[in-house]
Amino acid sequence: MHPMDMKIVQVLAKESYANATRRDGTPVYDHAVRMSNVFARLDTAEMAAVALLHDITETTKVTIKDIHDACVTRPIMDSLMMYHQREDEHWLAYVNRISYDPVCSAIKIVDMLEDLQCLPTPLEVQQYTYAILVLQGWPIRNLFTDKIMNVLEIPMEQRIIVAEEENNDE
Repeated sequence: MHPMDMKIVQVLAKESYANATRRDGTPVYDHAVRMSNVFARLDTAEMAAVALLHDITETTKVTIKDIHDACVTRPIMDSLMMYHQREDEHWLAYVNRISYDPVCSAIKIVDMLEDLQCLPTPLEVQQYTYAILVLQGWPIRNLFTDKIMNVLEIPMEQRIIVAEEENNDE
């Protein structure tokens, strides 16, 4: 990745996240920078760029089109589009979908580990535990999936949505 590409991403992130805050009142930008630094230390510049922008459409008025118009490179755009949760997509189905993409999986795991330090609700702790298993390669159709969902007390209606999503993939 060209250093200028990272500069574009950094400027876009800093300007876009300017007033956005997390549940605990800390700046979203700081969270994004911490995540980006994890991947920068691993010498994965494109993943660092995606990590820096991962919350941008969720916490600001910036759209995928705005990111594209800022001249963000194709590999970064592709990962952001994959990472972005669709409007009608249930969270567990979203996790299952991105589990097939190693970049998105790694970024989501780091994101959830960060989020678990920011006043998580009991449901988020349960969902994130399950999601981390899935994103690390635990097969969603594994024999023990229902047992895990029971232990984590994931509601039945959420399980049905994941099952329907899997059937649509076949």
